[in-house]
Amino acid sequence: MVRGDLFGIRQSGVLDFKVADVFQDAKLLQNASEEADRLLLDDPELEFPEHRKLKEHLRIKLDEIMLETTL
Repeated sequence: MVRGDLFGIRQSGVLDFKVADVFQDAKLLQNASEEADRLLLDDPELEFPEHRKLKEHLRIKLDEIMLETTL
């Protein structure tokens, strides 16, 4: 799985968040990133019952992104 490196050196370009401000919400975004890492360590395929809705939401979003990039 390839993920963005929001707080590392690999991130480049303009960050255009729809929900958070990278400067005002830096700590919240860092905490969310750490929690996502923990979740994926425990359940990398998001197969646990409590992660089913998250997996479905991510699948839908990925499908939308793929559609946008092919248009």
